[in-house]
Amino acid sequence: MQFHMTAALAAAVMAFFAGQAQAQGAYLESIRHSGNWDKHNLKGETTPVMLLKPAEETVEIPKDGPFIKTFNGTNFKEIMRFAEQHNVDLPFVFSNPAPNKGKGEGMCVLAGASNLNQDTSVSFKREDTNGMLYVPQNTSALCGNFLNAPGKKSYNGRVQVMFGCNEKCEKCAGAGEAKHTLFEWMYQTKPGHEDVEEMYSNLSNVDGYSANANVTVYNKTMGALSFRNINATLDQVKKVCPRSNLWKEGNVFGCKSDCKLTGMEKHCCVGEWAERFGPKACRESSNFLAELCPDAYSWPYGDNGVVDYNGAPKAVHAIFTPIN
Repeated sequence: MQFHMTAALAAAVMAFFAGQAQAQGAYLESIRHSGNWDKHNLKGETTPVMLLKPAEETVEIPKDGPFIKTFNGTNFKEIMRFAEQHNVDLPFVFSNPAPNKGKGEGMCVLAGASNLNQDTSVSFKREDTNGMLYVPQNTSALCGNFLNAPGKKSYNGRVQVMFGCNEKCEKCAGAGEAKHTLFEWMYQTKPGHEDVEEMYSNLSNVDGYSANANVTVYNKTMGALSFRNINATLDQVKKVCPRSNLWKEGNVFGCKSDCKLTGMEKHCCVGEWAERFGPKACRESSNFLAELCPDAYSWPYGDNGVVDYNGAPKAVHAIFTPIN
């Protein structure tokens, strides 16, 4: 039977790639001053992905083209040995460390980047999962060679995950209300240095807090260039998050930001608040998210030292877990 995504999930995917939701929260300095993220959105265009067999089998890795390869477990060193053996360009590794204890802990990753030099986009996905990448329990997915277009680098990208999903990325918690907790980044050729790349990165709960995250950007010697962590418990969320902001589908799974809850321009720093009054008129909101997750944006202009500069990045490892 051919699978058709639900209207709610289709809207969620379209909102992610078309940049239609209200506040993105990327706000790296070079992006933030452009007015809003929509000028740098993911256009929904995709680059074909070579689908590989499971990690247990011998597979042929394309020399230059993008690919996705899954590994049992979350051993990053083992995955990086494989990446180095195959000269993988800037591998992104997404890990789901949930133990194999039945259904309901499947993770779906919605990730991609805009190539600003070529006005194209690429999504890290398999073609049979609603534009998302399914990562089972106790599994890691290596996404390689996605950002190696010729010429100078100039990419803006973001990653979000959802849990409670099946292999088709159906019925994920909060699927109808994208966007969620985000890992956002800008990857570019360093100005004045044709052979050196750099990355700015941050975590964001501007659109709501729906997952815990542990993100490390590594250099060529596998030293950490930056590390950010979101790791609140469900009890902490229920205690700190206002009752009206609790994010639930039956059970509580996260905390909505004021922007997501109200959609008001003054909370999302868009519309008249951005165009007429200017960003400085937009006041701080969602302080409860800053309390729960100090390593992430909680409102659109809540910089507060949460943006990292990564010189000459070699790899990115992002571990996501549901809020338990």
